[in-house]
Amino acid sequence: GTTYTVTTDNYGHFHKEIEDVEYDHNDVLNADITYKGTCSNGGVPDLDNLYTEVQTDHKIGNSGYLPSLITFDGSIENLSTGSELLGDIKVELLNAGTMNLSDLDHVEEDPHVKVTVSGTLKRPQIDDTILNLTYENSVDTETKKTTEHTIRVAYVYGTTSVNMNGTFDENLENGTLEIASGTGLEITIKVEDGDIDYEKTSPLTKDGRVVGYLDDETDVPRIKYIDGSFESLP
Repeated sequence: GTTYTVTTDNYGHFHKEIEDVEYDHNDVLNADITYKGTCSNGGVPDLDNLYTEVQTDHKIGNSGYLPSLITFDGSIENLSTGSELLGDIKVELLNAGTMNLSDLDHVEEDPHVKVTVSGTLKRPQIDDTILNLTYENSVDTETKKTTEHTIRVAYVYGTTSVNMNGTFDENLENGTLEIASGTGLEITIKVEDGDIDYEKTSPLTKDGRVVGYLDDETDVPRIKYIDGSFESLP
């Protein structure tokens, strides 16, 4: 929480003692430092040229530094419902080294983001759910625009374990969601033009035998078993 002033020469060299530790320009990769640069002529510090050997995943053009990884370890609670997530949330910016944010109004490259959530979901009067979720978008190297989203969810609820894998094409609004439970139930849900395509969605099977279908009679997707019973999606 303390701010220190470090003055460099024209080559970016400096030597400074901070809290009984001596730092120089070669230590920038080993020091936990937040840089807020100013120049005597009113210009913006050219950090790329100042520290040419800085790790590439910390560079964003000439405007400063952007974290390639942010990790949250703790709990998040919904005060209105009493639901609480205990665990880790990790956000990675996978293309931090190539994004140029020197002009925030004209950023040419979409952020390539990967988010992982792992922990325990606690809800009042409901068994705890062990949750592992991964989300990642794909950025085309030529157009530098997002082309596809991928999501993977694995959770354990009571004696039930479920794995979900899905992809979604941002341009066509098409996607696929594969759901499999530890009891042998499997279904593949197809999305076309942003909506579930019930005709292309596979039947619900158990050990290769059809036991139900995806139903939309109530405008809410749910499983309709061949015995006439219903179950909401995971």
